[in-house]
Amino acid sequence: MSSRSSPASSPSTRLLSPERVTTLLVSVLVALCSGTNYVYSAYGPQLGVRLGLSHTQQNLVGLGGNAGTYGTGPFHGKLVDKRGPRPSLVFAFFCLLIGYMGIKIIFDAGLTEGQEQASSATIVLLVFCGFLTGTGGAGAASGSLNAVAKSFPEHIRTSFTAFVLSGFGLSAFLFSTIAHAAFPGNTSDFLLVLAIGTSLPMILGWLFVRSIPLPASGEVNAENGILAPQSASTWRSYLERGDDSGSRLLPDNELDCGENYVRSPRRHARGVSIESCAEVVTGPPSDDELPDISGKELLMNPEFWLLFTIMSLLSGVGLMWINNVGLVAQSLYAKNFPVYDEVESFKFQTLQVSAVSVMNFVGRICIGVFTDFIKNRLGLRRAYCISLVAMFFFISQLVAMSVVDVKNLWKASLLVGFSYGSLFGLFPTIIIDWFGMPHFSENWGLVALSPMIGGNIFSMAFGKNLDGHSSDESTLPPTTSPDTTIHAQCMDGLECYIWSLKLTTWACVLAFGLAVLAGYKDQKKAKEDKDGGYLPVLTDDS
Repeated sequence: MSSRSSPASSPSTRLLSPERVTTLLVSVLVALCSGTNYVYSAYGPQLGVRLGLSHTQQNLVGLGGNAGTYGTGPFHGKLVDKRGPRPSLVFAFFCLLIGYMGIKIIFDAGLTEGQEQASSATIVLLVFCGFLTGTGGAGAASGSLNAVAKSFPEHIRTSFTAFVLSGFGLSAFLFSTIAHAAFPGNTSDFLLVLAIGTSLPMILGWLFVRSIPLPASGEVNAENGILAPQSASTWRSYLERGDDSGSRLLPDNELDCGENYVRSPRRHARGVSIESCAEVVTGPPSDDELPDISGKELLMNPEFWLLFTIMSLLSGVGLMWINNVGLVAQSLYAKNFPVYDEVESFKFQTLQVSAVSVMNFVGRICIGVFTDFIKNRLGLRRAYCISLVAMFFFISQLVAMSVVDVKNLWKASLLVGFSYGSLFGLFPTIIIDWFGMPHFSENWGLVALSPMIGGNIFSMAFGKNLDGHSSDESTLPPTTSPDTTIHAQCMDGLECYIWSLKLTTWACVLAFGLAVLAGYKDQKKAKEDKDGGYLPVLTDDS
């Protein structure tokens, strides 16, 4: 018996080895505590009331978190590509703890006697704390996503990375549920839970999240879960190696190309060559065969800017709703109920945050499984799904414009959440498909700058729109509690923000057109690669 280890015995060659499963599960936990930027609507309005902030100023604080989440992507990406996930997880621990504790301290301090609005310095400090929470979450997500992307083969990678990203999307649901169940109306304790609950899991990530190396070129054997070579160059060594018993690997007239088992009657038995596998291996290319585009070359690539623009438009639409759905709920509640009940209004706020978060989770899972299915089973390009995601966003905005009762607002929140989750579940794999794996985190970080642009434009427009419709203090509704203070609030329901929804609807139309173009360009490139990409077939007669 040979002393050589079998491929099956090596942990790095088993798809569901304990090391891979541990990395996957802990990465999901880390991501679950990294997406709390989306929970801002669960405490933002209360923060605004406590500190006398206008709707525009509240959006500015929310945008601090967005800037941290999306603006620091290239930094985190470069660090993770070079040093692995652990330094980013340490960074995330401190940023999340300091950021949320800072917001809690400012909230607890409130306004001094005679002060009607927080000072400019306080607002700047709030924005900075929001930035810390955002960049901490982004660093943790980047590390966990990179580890999982490098630990699973290409043809199932979208499903597993989407699983991690779904945790990021479900984060707001987890913490808003805690707020609703344990701390209704108690914003200070909720901020304490955010500080501790988001930072401590980063320690587990530091201990267990790491990338498990794949073979130089990998494909999963469906029968035994072993990762085996796929490219034609590695098929040569794989097939010629044979087994330890010295027996013949294949019958003379048959050639085993992994999952594709072919018989070649048109050739003489001795003429069937190893390179013939190039004709029948129809799975996706390995990481070694993908392009490697980064840095200046990436920034000069028009396809990068195409994806960047689509991402900016669609993520901006989603972020506008995510950052402001609490204010939307308040506006519709004030319109629908003659007496303002702060606790009841808060319940509608957290319901929207939960609806967005749950469907954000579902969208990321669904798009991952769906894109892997159409790629592997139907032979279609993943980029086609960008148009589908843009259509989801368009429908969500039409539904949002039709909601006039706060009790029906969940319908719009579900659709926005699903669309947003689908967007972020799809794009990381598109980045790998188009620009390669070696600089994936850095490239994804650059593309992930785009939500900062779209999110800022649409969210600030929403805040200005809402402030323009706000009621003065004399026309605000009576409250159920004399201790409740209502900041200037728009009472006109849908009319408070309808203009903003019209703006985002047209943004979805533009994004859909660009998405169709992206699908066309991807298909064209794939056809060019196929026409020129076959290896020569060598036979004994040649």
